[in-house]
Amino acid sequence: MLRTALESVAGQTALDKVSRIFVSENGGGHESEAVCAEFSTLPITYLHRVPATPLDHAKIIVRECLVGEMTAFLHDDDWWTPTHLSHALDALRRHPQAAAYGSGYYVVSAESSMLNCSNNLFPWFGSSYAPLGRIWELSRLNVLMAELLGTIAHYSSMVVRTEAMRKSAFVYDLDNPFDNDRMLSFALSVFGPLLFNPVPGVFVRNHPVQHCQSFKKEDRIAHMCRTTRWMVETSGKSWEAISTAFFKRMSLCPHEAFDTLKKLSLEPWCVPELARNAALPVAQTQPREMLVAAGR
Repeated sequence: MLRTALESVAGQTALDKVSRIFVSENGGGHESEAVCAEFSTLPITYLHRVPATPLDHAKIIVRECLVGEMTAFLHDDDWWTPTHLSHALDALRRHPQAAAYGSGYYVVSAESSMLNCSNNLFPWFGSSYAPLGRIWELSRLNVLMAELLGTIAHYSSMVVRTEAMRKSAFVYDLDNPFDNDRMLSFALSVFGPLLFNPVPGVFVRNHPVQHCQSFKKEDRIAHMCRTTRWMVETSGKSWEAISTAFFKRMSLCPHEAFDTLKKLSLEPWCVPELARNAALPVAQTQPREMLVAAGR
């Protein structure tokens, strides 16, 4: 899988902007070193680690591998489209106040096996239903609105301003091994808007041995509920204010998307968590204005 990832780096149209590539081996062996040696023209630094938990490995990477003005992430089982970096760098150049960039992605199981095109609904909701085909610029509040539903940007799609990443790395000390990507996007939004490109720029591979597949459903939900509480409680706004803003945003949803967004909003970490912490009556978790907006 690493070979495919590095081939995608080598094929970037903005390869001349890549000054250093870190491959951080956390698997115990040295097999990845031989794969790196196949790419002698790439500026790869191979780092061998004593095996650690994925969260501890992330802490090490953030501590040792953040150099330069920009940092891009790529999981070793994923790969980039050829223009991913050029689109990210161009967007960040045109939005100098932005802290980070992410994009849509294709979910695959192998190099020639498509599963779906995922997760654009979250940032679209956060952008207040912005037109498709444009870069969406999400303020801190809009990042929160989006991330009440779920993670807006996969790690492998993210290109961040390195200084903002350094200042956001505290999220790895909050001991959330499943949902730290969602926490990272919200932490980054303190330092500027987040940019999202709805056009997929990454292939994200689903396979049985990936870390996220090891969590039981109840553990995933518990971690995601913790993230929801952390985001709201560090936003500077009350649960009631966030709940009101969320329901108002839902009431403006275009008719054709309402049923899909409503279903997502009723996941345990979203509206139920808002209702529980804002002490809302159950009836208010599906307020009348949401139903009217959907033409019911």
